[in-house]
Amino acid sequence: MTLQHSSPIGRSQPRRLRIFMLLSTICIVGVVVNTHWGSQRPVADPHDFRKASRRASTVTPVASAFNNEILQVAATEPTEPTEPTSATQPLDVDVQKDPQQLALQTALNLLENGRERLKSINHYTATFIKQERVGDELTEGDVTEIKVRHEPFSVYMKWVETDAGQEMLYADGVNDGNILLKQVGWKSRLLPVISLDPHCVLAMSQSRYPVTQMGLLRLVETLITDRQNDLEKNTDLKCQLFDDEVCHERPCYRFILEYGSPQVSATYRKSDLFIDKELSVPIQIANFTWPESDWGADWGCEEMDDETLIEYYGYCDLALGTPLSDLDFDRSNEEYGFQND
Repeated sequence: MTLQHSSPIGRSQPRRLRIFMLLSTICIVGVVVNTHWGSQRPVADPHDFRKASRRASTVTPVASAFNNEILQVAATEPTEPTEPTSATQPLDVDVQKDPQQLALQTALNLLENGRERLKSINHYTATFIKQERVGDELTEGDVTEIKVRHEPFSVYMKWVETDAGQEMLYADGVNDGNILLKQVGWKSRLLPVISLDPHCVLAMSQSRYPVTQMGLLRLVETLITDRQNDLEKNTDLKCQLFDDEVCHERPCYRFILEYGSPQVSATYRKSDLFIDKELSVPIQIANFTWPESDWGADWGCEEMDDETLIEYYGYCDLALGTPLSDLDFDRSNEEYGFQND
């Protein structure tokens, strides 16, 4: 019998490969575990939207006549630096007979003006606050400093609360369409920088939407489509407009929209939207889903909102048109930590 002897080098290569694969697996599992069961402290929110939502129940919506005034201003007032387009003209709504459609049309006009403003600039910066329900769990939330470029679409994020110092970079057409994630803590010792498909399980573990759908322009376009559908279908809903509200230290119009049943809106039961009066863009929105079937009539509105929140997005310190360069969306930027891969 002839014994077969393998080279020591041949044995060491698969062994090193197994060790590397083991460390990689430990790192990825650690990311998921830390993401889901890490620090559970609440995110510091500059504007407690839950308190604001409760206060709204004691505030009377603005009168129909004043609503009409807002409607006409939103439809005709020029929005610097561009002029409003024909898309911002009001629909044929009898404001004296249909206050619900009036409020919806007012929101639509403001959002369309906001879209024109956003399309007139290519960059902006902000502090972005996000909390979402992913699966059956409400995430603890994130506070990040963001830079956004519309064309080519690019996003840079740096965490300032939980996982402080973590960075994420995405640029359309770069890095094979993947995001770069610079990790912090013990994970950074194993894999300082990882490249992920924006739609993969790990990248989506704390998000309802991929980073490719992030940003104010996409949010505005989605809201415009929703309000157009609400107006066209004239379904069972209630929309209230509140003037003289303040959100993130900015004067705002506030719209609280509630659908009548899951048959009207399968996902969303209620939406609480703040639109900046000067910029005409949404700077905060909280969306709520329907309660579980075993919830009884004894549940109050506050409890229901607390338990059914599925999406919260807030933009603080929003600076539209901030001058940014290609370097702001380049991994070689020396101010970023993507070089240690």
